[in-house]
Amino acid sequence: MANNYDYKGRVVRIKEEFDGVKSFWFELDRKMDFKPGQFVNVRVNIDKGVMMRPYSIASSPYDSELMITVKNMRTGGMSQYLCENLMEGDLVDVKGPYGLFYYDDNYDSVVLAGGGVGITPLVSIMKYIRDKGLKTRVLALFSFRTRDTVLYKSELEEFNKLDNFEVVITLTRELENSGWKGERGRFDKNKVDKYVNEGYKNGGVYICGTLGFVNSLETLFLEMGFDKDRVKKEGWG
Repeated sequence: MANNYDYKGRVVRIKEEFDGVKSFWFELDRKMDFKPGQFVNVRVNIDKGVMMRPYSIASSPYDSELMITVKNMRTGGMSQYLCENLMEGDLVDVKGPYGLFYYDDNYDSVVLAGGGVGITPLVSIMKYIRDKGLKTRVLALFSFRTRDTVLYKSELEEFNKLDNFEVVITLTRELENSGWKGERGRFDKNKVDKYVNEGYKNGGVYICGTLGFVNSLETLFLEMGFDKDRVKKEGWG
């Protein structure tokens, strides 16, 4: 079966983003050509057999290593194995890329809406736009539970310093007295209207997260007048 997998990936770096979430960087045996937003299947062989699961690519197509981010679901499955057992130097099978959820260079502007680890393919898109030197206007609307669960915090801060990027973070479960100065609560019509101006209406929209998050945001963007063909989504759960 392993022969059906296109790449061998060696773990070269592991970072704990916060409790229960880790990022992994793989050095592949050859360059993978993928589009920002796509995913790969990762397969590991363990004593109990074979485990496989799809993961969105978080790295840029211009990066030398492939990056994924994994949330430990602690159900004894693939995510728990990766987060609790995978070590630097280990080998995994990687097959891909897959998916029709990827960025279109033709957009002059784009809105990226994601929740939790659902931002991973969107950050790949952001890195690609930055690395290619595109002038695309990018508005990232990212939702997390608390400030301690903001994924890629330092990277998002760096994106916010670029002229053509704006990153808006809302927290849904942050304590009232925590001192957080940003947005709170879910992205509803009032919040989205606050940041999505007419200049974005002819651009693309990419939404990624749980099905509830994705469906509610898709409905909202369509009600705002975005063309359905320009609204791309990827959800789970």
